[in-house]
Amino acid sequence: MAMFKRLLITGIGGIGGVNFVRALKFGSKMLGEKLFIVGTDHNPYYILFSHVDVRYKTPKHGDPLFIKTLIKLVEKHKLEFLHPHPSVEAKVVAKNKNIFERIGIKTYLPHSENILPDKFETYKKMKANSVPVPETYSIKSFNDIEESFKVLGKPLWIRVRVGAGGKLSLKTNSPEEAKLWIKLNTMQGRAKLQDFIIQEYLPGRDIAFDSLWFKGKLITS
Repeated sequence: MAMFKRLLITGIGGIGGVNFVRALKFGSKMLGEKLFIVGTDHNPYYILFSHVDVRYKTPKHGDPLFIKTLIKLVEKHKLEFLHPHPSVEAKVVAKNKNIFERIGIKTYLPHSENILPDKFETYKKMKANSVPVPETYSIKSFNDIEESFKVLGKPLWIRVRVGAGGKLSLKTNSPEEAKLWIKLNTMQGRAKLQDFIIQEYLPGRDIAFDSLWFKGKLITS
């Protein structure tokens, strides 16, 4: 990263964004480099978590003004490298990376179709490539919950397909528990039935794995 001194990081309020900014700060200090970091987030409270030089509140990634706002920041601060967090924002930026290349900022992102914020799509892609993954069902009706417990046993892990940090997740010991969890979250407007997946439950410690790949090869983790 030493070749880039002026950076734009999106989603700085999330855990991934906070950790990435910390890693940049630590690395630049070790190398004796001075970075100028512009950070963005749509959440007016989380945006304060990261220690960046300048911070801006932006629209959500689904808003057409999101990309336009990033372009204005690139031009205003003469930024050289854009690193989007989380994956939903990375996918939107990747779809528009030609625009960013035209104004002279690097992204080094893959094609947008290779960025999979949807956990069920990630599961299908990994399974198709013989990567060991917990068996996972997409929920289209409550019958799918009954079927998953019949096939996989108990307990099972339920969560929404899109979102970080185990969003709306719960260890469930019966179809009744899983149904009640979905009903509660749909009733309170946090998700719809079709937003959920149900998976084999993996006991033991929670472990996060961050990795860097290039052309299908693992570089570091």
